[in-house]
Amino acid sequence: MKNCGFEPDRDTFNTLISAYGRCGSEISASKMHEEMIKAGFSPCITTYNALLNAFARRGDWRASESVVLDLRNKGFKPNETTYCLMIQSYSKGGNIRGIERIAKEIYDGHIFPSWMLLRTLVLANFKCRSLVGMERAFQEFLKNGYKPDLVLFNSMLSIFSRNRMYDRAQDMIHFIRENGLKPDLVTYNSLMDMYARAGDCWKAQEVLNGLLEGNGRPDLVSYNTVIKGFCRQGLMQEAMRTLTEMTSRGIRPCIVTYNTFVAGFSARGFFQEVDEVISYMIEDNCRPNELTYTTIVDGYCKAKKYKDAMEFVSRIKEKDGLYGEESTQRLVSRIRENMES
Repeated sequence: MKNCGFEPDRDTFNTLISAYGRCGSEISASKMHEEMIKAGFSPCITTYNALLNAFARRGDWRASESVVLDLRNKGFKPNETTYCLMIQSYSKGGNIRGIERIAKEIYDGHIFPSWMLLRTLVLANFKCRSLVGMERAFQEFLKNGYKPDLVLFNSMLSIFSRNRMYDRAQDMIHFIRENGLKPDLVTYNSLMDMYARAGDCWKAQEVLNGLLEGNGRPDLVSYNTVIKGFCRQGLMQEAMRTLTEMTSRGIRPCIVTYNTFVAGFSARGFFQEVDEVISYMIEDNCRPNELTYTTIVDGYCKAKKYKDAMEFVSRIKEKDGLYGEESTQRLVSRIRENMES
């Protein structure tokens, strides 16, 4: 730009800082900010928000707080974008206290509760799995007369499902329909998860069937959820049938799929089937992980088959040559601890 006889102005620097921020390069964004000041240009609110965006993407809330402090010291007031980015920074960095501080300012009337700000607050609490914070933010959202979008409804549905609050989850389904929104794959997956957690695996299967009948396209999460529901209830044949359906649709099993079967068979003492799953995993280039082997060992120990557990561990190397000695010793120690307890 300079070679062509043009000199950068403040907008040029702001654009570059913003671009670096979107790329997740907070170091380059900070250096560009320093160059901007050296060039004689004073930062504006746009500059500070561009810097915040860079730090928010990394969850560096301490650096974000420093930016806001500098912003205030320079006589600027944080705006909606500033607060949204701070909330995102706290959320990404797992700082629930920071989110709560901004939420309190909103609820106390010190910060205007805009649609975007309250929406960001709901989703940040969801990311941090803060049920109380999420419910409060969602109620404030409704109280201010704002209409939730499907992303918010899906998030509420998901957190209620995780916390086994099935009546509240059903309320979200009614809300979705009342607001004329069309459920998407995330909605269906959350519903399946809710029923699977509640032990109603057939209802989860019904939701999956409804998705297929409506020309929807279930994904790996959809099938893993239904498989998990059947495995938890000991309906291993139904789980296998679902796996067959999944693979026939071109969806390849992952480590979660296999570990779910391992857990289901181990819990019921079907250790021959467990060995078959392990062999198939290795053939399918999906190596068992620490959880896989720990689950199997725990299954043997639960059945008080400690000798069989030791023999299984000694055979791991035969099937999985990449499994390390340190990991093997951890399994042996786990068996001995169970024997002594």
